[in-house]
Amino acid sequence: MVNVMTEFEVEDIDKFKEGIEKYGVDLRERHGCLSVQWFRIVAPGNRVIAVVKWESREHYETFLKDPAVGQAMYARGTLNIDKITYMEQLGEWKADKIP
Repeated sequence: MVNVMTEFEVEDIDKFKEGIEKYGVDLRERHGCLSVQWFRIVAPGNRVIAVVKWESREHYETFLKDPAVGQAMYARGTLNIDKITYMEQLGEWKADKIP
């Protein structure tokens, strides 16, 4: 398994949020995506970070090469991907009690 963090700019945050479930769900599943978390960078502009768990780096790279992925990203207003970081999880901590 590999975690991939991507940072990118979107045309409009609301359009992007609507498009998350509308465009690309089947593509992510087909190419081995296990989960995704999206974060809006709290600063001026429309910047987003996605943290995605993939079955493998190869699965992610195949996903990027699929022409339908570019179409889905365009449909939800993704303008460009500025940074891709491959990450390996070292550990995790969860509180016993969550209010």
